[in-house]
Amino acid sequence: MSVLGFDLDGVIFKTPFYGILRMWNIDMFLYSIFGNISVVKQLFYKSTKINKKVVRLLNKMSIKNDILIISARPKRDLELVKKLLLDNKIFFTKIYLRPKGINSLKFKINKIQEAGVFLYFEDKKSIADKIKKICLVMLYKNGHFISI
Repeated sequence: MSVLGFDLDGVIFKTPFYGILRMWNIDMFLYSIFGNISVVKQLFYKSTKINKKVVRLLNKMSIKNDILIISARPKRDLELVKKLLLDNKIFFTKIYLRPKGINSLKFKINKIQEAGVFLYFEDKKSIADKIKKICLVMLYKNGHFISI
């Protein structure tokens, strides 16, 4: 059995801020500012779409592997993330979300190392390039996975 890691935004989830804001890397920055407002948070999670192609793959892989969700989403959103995953029948072993004040990249790298992740699925090339130094990485771009 292998340990596989998945990012949320841009891999499993298509967030409401996906597109130009994601491309400029300011989607989660905006959410970090306005995400404490209850109405904004509820709207954000209700309008998050699921990447069905990735979920089919993830669910097949979960039969023989441990699936870890390792995301830079704030830890304060853990229950909302779990609900979204469970409501959409997305199988996982554990979820790790970033504690406040911790750098996103450092958080992901530390969790990947601690958990012994063999293969990680990421959508941002700059992050994938750093993670590939510690495990195999599949970059998700334009509906396809690319080994880097």
